[in-house]
Amino acid sequence: MCGIVGVIGQPEVSDIDRMLRAIRYRGPEGAFYARMPNSGTMFGFLRLGFTDIVSGHQPLFNEDGSMMAVVNGEFYDHEEIRQELIGKGHRFATKSDSELVPHLFEQVGLDLFERLNGEFAFAVWDNREQALILARDRFGIKPLFYAQDPKRGFVFASECKAILALPGFERAIDPLYFSGTGFGSVETSRTAFKGIASVRPGHVLVFKNGQITEKPYWVPAVDRAPDRMPYEEARRELRARLERAVKRRLQAEVPVGVTLSGGLDSCTVAGLAARMSDRKVPAFNVGFEGSEFDESDAASEIAAFHGLELNKVRLKPNDLVTNYTRAIFHTETVGKDLSSSARMLLAKNVRSLGYKAVMSGEGADELFGGYSYFKLEQIWRKSLEGGEVERQANDRWQRFMIEEARNEGVLWSRGLAWRKHVAALGAPMHYSVRLAENESMKRWLLSKSVRLAQKGATLWDSVDTEFGVERLKALTPFNMARVISRGVFNSYIAPTLGDRMEMSHSLEGRAPFLDTEVLDLAYRMPEDYCLDWEGFKEKRLVHDAFSDLVPDSLKNVRKHPFSSPRWKECLASSDGKALYDTLLSPQAIADAGIFAPGFTRLLKFAWKVVPANTLAGTRLDLALGYLMSLQGLHHVFVRELDSYADFSPLPHGLTERTAA
Repeated sequence: MCGIVGVIGQPEVSDIDRMLRAIRYRGPEGAFYARMPNSGTMFGFLRLGFTDIVSGHQPLFNEDGSMMAVVNGEFYDHEEIRQELIGKGHRFATKSDSELVPHLFEQVGLDLFERLNGEFAFAVWDNREQALILARDRFGIKPLFYAQDPKRGFVFASECKAILALPGFERAIDPLYFSGTGFGSVETSRTAFKGIASVRPGHVLVFKNGQITEKPYWVPAVDRAPDRMPYEEARRELRARLERAVKRRLQAEVPVGVTLSGGLDSCTVAGLAARMSDRKVPAFNVGFEGSEFDESDAASEIAAFHGLELNKVRLKPNDLVTNYTRAIFHTETVGKDLSSSARMLLAKNVRSLGYKAVMSGEGADELFGGYSYFKLEQIWRKSLEGGEVERQANDRWQRFMIEEARNEGVLWSRGLAWRKHVAALGAPMHYSVRLAENESMKRWLLSKSVRLAQKGATLWDSVDTEFGVERLKALTPFNMARVISRGVFNSYIAPTLGDRMEMSHSLEGRAPFLDTEVLDLAYRMPEDYCLDWEGFKEKRLVHDAFSDLVPDSLKNVRKHPFSSPRWKECLASSDGKALYDTLLSPQAIADAGIFAPGFTRLLKFAWKVVPANTLAGTRLDLALGYLMSLQGLHHVFVRELDSYADFSPLPHGLTERTAA
């Protein structure tokens, strides 16, 4: 919910107004700002209301006006905390869950995170300490960015474009982005844009006396010994915790729906919601006409099984193409296919039907080992043990290649290259293989100017910055993969398939699997509770805890990531060809200066001539997707931002708020 911005230093109302206009879709129900006297601090806020819809506007203050806050997101179980604070003398001006922040921060300082459960990003100005506090939720569901602006001072916003919209702020792609997320690694603090950084998930950032300090307030408990509670107890506990998480997220002054694919996770959330709600739960699915990636039939079966009211969006390849650069405008990061277009159009459909909050199954794969590479790495590890275990691993490998064929070239690759990279992280890791391949490709694909600007920085440097290689090596291989997977979620999945796509049409996403209670349990679970070696099944605990919520016909369906039709199919239309020419013409490549022209021509030629239904065709299609998305970032944000952002006056104006 909502969008937040702020300036600390030399704020002007016109700057706050322009920042809010750039992300107006995050809060169409009103725009507000407030200044903290004698501090050079001004916050702005866009409203998308769920609690205290009538009067829960922001910025919010504590009783004496010494604390000012803006909050994006939802806090659950807030009424209990509110009553505790009232008992300690705090007085609330609204019934909004967001008003917890200034009061709770005043009461306990940076210990407030122990009490906050939800999806959130917020800013607090502490006038007594003359300090700004920025923070994001544990998994980074809600975004928050910041920059140092020579003219204005320290600025922050829910999305990068609000900062890029400031007059005089440099609009440029950061070359160092290609030594991290921009080329397949993970770096949750660096963005695609020069001068703009992201607050890390599960971190709190303090800006005081011109200095920035950032530290984690929560880290996954993966470095501890796993909890060997009996398996049946773990199964019951997961069931109980997710039931509570879904119940929390059904609480709102507006109806809450569910997004539904054909998978276990969304099916589980939908089933629990249907059992807990006193009304028919609306469900929403996006499908692709005539495509192997279409899961709408499975979604229909799930909806019928749970008695859900299913609404479908049926898309053609041209729908994805014509909305692609608009999707890039919202993701603000690199992608590989057109899935973000599909998610954006799904959000548009949900909002057009009058709903503004949905739950999803996001996060279960990262927590419980749902992606194919978790099983692949397990096979590799067993292969090194020799004897009967190695024989079993060889058998599993043959089965894996059949069952995961659809994901080959996307989430895994065959061959023995992994053996050369065991030492990199101390265990066979798909991540190590991918980074080695990408580091080699960087030398060919990136332009000379970008490589020189990187000053020798490698993808492994970003791994060390993000995780600490030695800290990773100290973990079990399964937990190492889960830590990396969390980083991938935050740097890639959340912006391309989560909050940014949902909020493109003022839709709030809620993720029960990422509830604090569920996170706490998940990271305590041992590997064998998540990966079933004997049955060769991923997410064992989730399957067993919620088997009654899945139709029998879908219980053995293999896990697949949400994917869109291939680029070769989508770019075949006249609109597709026009998009291709706009982003990948020789002139566009030269203008952006990101890619080496010669190698880019070779890659484009290979993509055209290699059949799409081959492994090489799949990998070339993904490579072309990377080219399209990175060229798209330059096109949208460096060249054409003023054309994509709507800077017309806010429909409700900009209203000033003051401390009561």
